[in-house]
Amino acid sequence: MRRLGGIAIKIESAGIAYTWERWFELLNGSLSICTALTVVLVGGQDHNYSCGMHHFGLAECALPVSIPVAEAADLMNRFNFWRIAEAPRLNPGETFSLTAEDPHYRLTLNADAEHEPDDPFFNSHGVWVLRTV
Repeated sequence: MRRLGGIAIKIESAGIAYTWERWFELLNGSLSICTALTVVLVGGQDHNYSCGMHHFGLAECALPVSIPVAEAADLMNRFNFWRIAEAPRLNPGETFSLTAEDPHYRLTLNADAEHEPDDPFFNSHGVWVLRTV
């Protein structure tokens, strides 16, 4: 596309765009950087959530807005990266924590209620909702 005059890359199903230079710079980076190429975090009315995990065949992640934004963003990014890198088997009702000392979160797997099935942002794998235990 660049040879045809394109100036950027846009991942429509995640709502992210990059210049050609930035795209190729990031594409040669680590797995965490490549994850950031396709997954964004979105602020919602009741939950903050990720969008783009369907590119990896995985459910999104959502946290209640009661968790401070910076803390929620760090937790969602680390939770999502861990699932991509380690491919753990998760079950509803289990708990997750970044460390033994950090807060624990109960996992609930819900259907994607943020997007209609024909929306490019829709995740057919659902959404892991993490709630503080």
